[in-house]
Amino acid sequence: MSVGQVLVLLTVFMSTFVVSFLVAVPLAGTLVRFRANYTPKGLQLDGEGGVQPHTGPVVNSYFAMLKRVKRLEGWSGFYRGFTTERKRPWTLFLTPGLLVSEVLRIAYINLLMDPLRMMILPAASDEDQAKPFANISVARLSIYLGLVFISLIIICPLEVISTRLSIQRNHAHSGFSIVGQDEVTDVNDVVYSASDEDVIGLRPDDDPYTGFMDCVKRIVDEEGSKTLFRAWWLIFIPLLSAAFVP
Repeated sequence: MSVGQVLVLLTVFMSTFVVSFLVAVPLAGTLVRFRANYTPKGLQLDGEGGVQPHTGPVVNSYFAMLKRVKRLEGWSGFYRGFTTERKRPWTLFLTPGLLVSEVLRIAYINLLMDPLRMMILPAASDEDQAKPFANISVARLSIYLGLVFISLIIICPLEVISTRLSIQRNHAHSGFSIVGQDEVTDVNDVVYSASDEDVIGLRPDDDPYTGFMDCVKRIVDEEGSKTLFRAWWLIFIPLLSAAFVP
């Protein structure tokens, strides 16, 4: 390979990386904010039993959150929080319940969903490369569609739960947090807060989720089960399109 070819490949690689960064980071950041936004169904009780109306932002769709971030923080807001914790990155998984949620999600995808997908829609053999969709029938596609819906019901709530658990302070180990509690006094201001109006509402820091099941129960009780399926279509589309990838 000549020097010119190497330079062309490097240029293409860097261009692809830059474009991916400019597009993927804002979309992923918006998804995190949309799923993290705390929207209780009604009035909440404070620590003394008094009634406190919810005053946080109500954002009902992914694209509404996209517009909200742009309006309150501008283009730079889409890249806030991109840099990760470098001092103690492993402490993120000390958050109660987060490791459970991630292990369940990864295990389901790799140990159950992917093997079933390969059984239902096997890859074309070398002789059938000219007809990559020869093994796809209406029956197989119907069965796979059922797998997609089941996977959606499992994966989407796990991703929402992981998001909720990962953004809260790690109360199980004093002095640790995903952004360094001993260095930053308010994690909300660093990642999610605009100058005059919060982009999203977060659950009270003095009443955190205490584990995986506690997180599930509180989300359902306080916000409704629909919260567990925020931006479900971002999971559904890739899963469905996998049926047509030769």
